[in-house]
Amino acid sequence: MEGKAPQVYQDPTAFFANTFATDGLKTLISEVFGRLVGAAVGSPIIRLETSFGGGKTHDEIALWHIAKNGREISGLERFTDNINFIPDRPIQAAAIACLDLDPVNGVYHADTGVTTYTLWV
Repeated sequence: MEGKAPQVYQDPTAFFANTFATDGLKTLISEVFGRLVGAAVGSPIIRLETSFGGGKTHDEIALWHIAKNGREISGLERFTDNINFIPDRPIQAAAIACLDLDPVNGVYHADTGVTTYTLWV
């Protein structure tokens, strides 16, 4: 995180206190973290499909906060039917804005001298 977002998005407690626990968000959290902790079986790839303004970024922020904080987030119980699906400690996570990728020309990283074209190269 670059620290540029409003504080309500940066602070996990404030974020979840101001977020409605929709069935869709609860399902997403259960599917993602249930698979990560080995308690549920599901696809390793989840495509978020909602219209513009449909909550994709909000869902991604929720997943980010849970990955970075585990069960330490106050009020997280509202967002899952099984708190054991939520890791009991932070896990490593990466967030990539795909608009920052350029598969044709690549992106040069001066700090490493590497040019990347996709997530894998």
